[in-house]
Amino acid sequence: MKLVLFAVTGFGNKVLDALLAENCEVAYIFTRPGREPSPYYPGVENLITYAEKRGVLIHDDFDWSEIKKKIEMASPELLLVATYPKIIPSEIIKAVPLAVNIHPSLLPKYRGATPIDWVLYNKEKETGVTAHLLAEKADRGAILIQKKIKIALDDNKTTLTNKLIDLYILAVKELIKRIKAKSLKLELQNEKEATYFPRFDKLSEEEKIKLKLQNNDKIRD
Repeated sequence: MKLVLFAVTGFGNKVLDALLAENCEVAYIFTRPGREPSPYYPGVENLITYAEKRGVLIHDDFDWSEIKKKIEMASPELLLVATYPKIIPSEIIKAVPLAVNIHPSLLPKYRGATPIDWVLYNKEKETGVTAHLLAEKADRGAILIQKKIKIALDDNKTTLTNKLIDLYILAVKELIKRIKAKSLKLELQNEKEATYFPRFDKLSEEEKIKLKLQNNDKIRD
């Protein structure tokens, strides 16, 4: 299976390994510019150099017209997003037969850019990852695969992130197998259960508490 991957250092490294292990042809990786170490994943090799060592082509800027051109030339069967700092435009989504995002929460709960921070802040007992169709509105597409995990009392952002990376790999492998077997099943998200949390580091403590209280009935059901 030929695909293109939108990812950044950290989750992207592990997802690339999983795709190659499934004998996928990764035509391009689209990522943020810069070869400096990731501040979020200390000790992890930058995805650009990591991919180059594996012979995978890299595009490391946000020029959407150039990205679209490269995708159309590659003609992939799948566009896969595994953490990416930009919302994928609709013209990019429409350029491929299938576009899937893997989000680190149990959608429709915890839509938004930093769900790992929020589930810890809100003292949730479980979280997980959701593979879903890319849609024009972020994190709204139909669910394809969902995997859950318990949050331990002593979990912090580092330990929980590592656990979720492992779930990402399981979700990616299952997704590839289902696509090959033509056995994908769609489940529409229940908007009545949806919660959205903005970037964790952009809010004051007062704003975080207010947002938690506003969503308390949904995050506790």
